Amino acid sequence: MKLKSRNTDPKPLTLSEVFGKKTFKSGGQKYVRTAASAKRGCKGVVGGVKLTGTLKKGGCTQTLRATYARGDGKLIGTVGVLNLKTETAAKLAVKAAAAKDAFLQALPGAGTTKKIGKGEALGTAEARGHYLVMTWVQRPDGKKIPPAYHKTVSAFGTQVVKDSNLSFALAYRETEGKPYRD
Repeated sequence: MKLKSRNTDPKPLTLSEVFGKKTFKSGGQKYVRTAASAKRGCKGVVGGVKLTGTLKKGGCTQTLRATYARGDGKLIGTVGVLNLKTETAAKLAVKAAAAKDAFLQALPGAGTTKKIGKGEALGTAEARGHYLVMTWVQRPDGKKIPPAYHKTVSAFGTQVVKDSNLSFALAYRETEGKPYRD
């Protein structure tokens, strides 16, 4: 398990490694990246008292986020990957992310994603080795997401994590022990 800790996966992630694709197709939809950001540390990129404290305790040194819009204009979302010291720290952060006040701070971008972060969103959190991967998905108008639409919102997050190159980059590090295109 090369992703168990930063000791076995010491090189920081890069935006081109994890969010290198500006556009991609997934699940019959086109996705367009409207913003991307790399930041040292994890201050100001999540909400939630417990989550913020857990990231600090977990030695979070880096946050990369990218915002995508679905081609049909119905959904927008931000995906973030946070670099923690160990897999245990990432798993504790997933638990902390389940708190009512916990969320990934959305990253405003161009076009329909200009007002992302305002309104109702659904989010996810999962540990991938020593990384915490989080999503924030909403309608561009910020209106409530009907329960019948939750599956579609979930698919958006899954497809962006999978096809933005994030899943591939982490899988490559896991098997090869180094960043893709090192």
